[in-house]
Amino acid sequence: MWDLLNVAAKAASGFVNDVTDYETTSTYHSQVVERAIEILDNVPGITPCRTSLFKHSALKFSLRDGSQVRTWTNRAVGGDHVFLAAPDGKMLYGAFVWIHADELKEAINLIRKELKGGII
Repeated sequence: MWDLLNVAAKAASGFVNDVTDYETTSTYHSQVVERAIEILDNVPGITPCRTSLFKHSALKFSLRDGSQVRTWTNRAVGGDHVFLAAPDGKMLYGAFVWIHADELKEAINLIRKELKGGII
């Protein structure tokens, strides 16, 4: 019986890690991106997501340093995703929320208000 529980726990752990483990594809850094990440990391329930989900995202707007805010909603299983991309289009940050979509939208609007616009 314990073997069955151990197998189930290992499978569940693998699923969670598959959804949340990611590596960025860019090493770009800027104060604008750091501030955007700070805002996003304060959203309740924000959870890192896989790099492979980045391909589903659409450009929402560009920031004043040329980096991008991209979004995607997973209609199959739920979850609102947000991504930050470097000016060359490579992923810098990716995360999602399950039940705090309104708070994520507020954070994205704050990023737009504070960080969109002319060059630093």
